Amino acid sequence: MPIFSEQLHFSAKGSHNQTEDWWSLCYDSDVAEFYVEHEWDHMDPYNIGKQPSDSGKVRIAIEGYTGPGHEKIDRAMQSLLKQANA
Repeated sequence: MPIFSEQLHFSAKGSHNQTEDWWSLCYDSDVAEFYVEHEWDHMDPYNIGKQPSDSGKVRIAIEGYTGPGHEKIDRAMQSLLKQANA
């Protein structure tokens, strides 16, 4: 299942980038479907070694998406279709 992706937005906060978030537009060429993927890694610098960071990934429907990077979706769609030769 080839999945192509292009980053829409990146956010880092904290003096040591304790809070990082990535939003990417993804294209699953097997089912010809676009979706937004939000991935994050949030750590507490005061609990390093004591507590694991909060990290994860979630898939978001593209229909009506107005989150970070939404203004780049049309351009990213065209780019991903070219990459997939679709």
